[in-house]
Amino acid sequence: MNYPLCLAAMVGALSSSLSAATIAWTDSAYTNTGTNENTLGIDQFDQSGTLEYAINLGGAAFTFNNAVEPDIDFAASDADFDASALTGTAAVFYNNNNGNNQLANTAIYAGGGEKTITMNNLTIGQDYRLQILIMDGRAAANGAYATFDSHTTGSFANGVSGVTWGDSLLVTGTFTADSTSQSFQHRSFYSPSSPSGGQMNGVLLYSVPEPSSTALLGLAGVALLVRRRR
Repeated sequence: MNYPLCLAAMVGALSSSLSAATIAWTDSAYTNTGTNENTLGIDQFDQSGTLEYAINLGGAAFTFNNAVEPDIDFAASDADFDASALTGTAAVFYNNNNGNNQLANTAIYAGGGEKTITMNNLTIGQDYRLQILIMDGRAAANGAYATFDSHTTGSFANGVSGVTWGDSLLVTGTFTADSTSQSFQHRSFYSPSSPSGGQMNGVLLYSVPEPSSTALLGLAGVALLVRRRR
């Protein structure tokens, strides 16, 4: 047996299992409408691809209904999304818990430093889109923001209590899995001098087709049509 080659293969396999893909992060305002009876528009979630899971973090399972876009079934938890570092749950971030507002109202959170969140049971080579909703409608939290790895977001707390609960924040991370697990670092800040350990209200993970695969399928379809016309 060639032990050096065997050892090199083992080290390579271990390195591959411990590697982490780079997540490309972006964020945008998740628009709320109305005043004290705000609702969230389901159309602001990108539903393209295959839904792996949707979780109402800190709250109960429910169906986000909409007359135009497809409904989304949110679970209360999913074993493949490990956010156990955010140990607290609360339902204080919005002014009511009716309809789809419960997605904004409930959250998981923690104090202390930066927290590690891990997604498990991924398919190596698969493209994924992670969407995270963060909302805090309390006036005292106005201006709060967050970090995801090295990305600093806009504010997820824009409310004036009794006037409007403001827009929340939709954070999107895209990556190609190079391991069956993918972790990222998260932290929230209620002011530059007052960091918290993090907060998340809801999360969705979609697997999406690679652009190259989609293009190949399109070319195959064109070739089939050309062949049939001959």
